Amino acid sequence: MVPPPSHGAPLSLSYEFLRMEIVFILSGILHAAASYAVDSNTYPAQPFLCFVLQGIGIILQTILTKLVRRVSRQRYIVKIVVFCFSLVWLYLTLRLLLDDLSRRGVYKGLALPFNIIDILRR
Repeated sequence: MVPPPSHGAPLSLSYEFLRMEIVFILSGILHAAASYAVDSNTYPAQPFLCFVLQGIGIILQTILTKLVRRVSRQRYIVKIVVFCFSLVWLYLTLRLLLDDLSRRGVYKGLALPFNIIDILRR
């Protein structure tokens, strides 16, 4: 367990990232356990890896943001770069979780007990 810093002292960036990554690891373990518990052809390492990579993506995004701020002081440039990085990172990593969810059959049922399009057709 990571000990808390002394009272009133500012938290270091590495301490904050460590705390954040522990949360993502625990979430990945829970999702991997759910994947393991299902009686279908799933890969529990995929959701775990997806959640671990999200913490790493936040670290990379923070570093990228600092680099872009050194190059350009324009706020909209920084926002565009962060938005593009987030889209690319989610495209590369989120498929690990979504593939596992689809193997479990999560998308077979309806998210809502009714379908608005079916109501409008009547």
